[in-house]
Amino acid sequence: MCDELGPARLLSLRRMAVRAGVPSDWLKEQAEAGNIPGLKAGNRWLFAPDVVGHAVRAMAGDSMSMTPHEIDQDDDDSGVIQ
Repeated sequence: MCDELGPARLLSLRRMAVRAGVPSDWLKEQAEAGNIPGLKAGNRWLFAPDVVGHAVRAMAGDSMSMTPHEIDQDDDDSGVIQ
């Protein structure tokens, strides 16, 4: 997956939950229910940080303090799928 900014990065369920500040069980339930966009690859869930950030904030009524840029920041590439 690529866009004009380069390859899209997908994060594992655990990594995305940590980034978004939500429990991984909750994120998985929301993805399975279709409330949070995600890609199911076999038995693994993969997520695009910017998309999940927008969805989580929308569900929280924009009361979350984390911005899409903060969610997309990556100091450690462990758990990143490119």
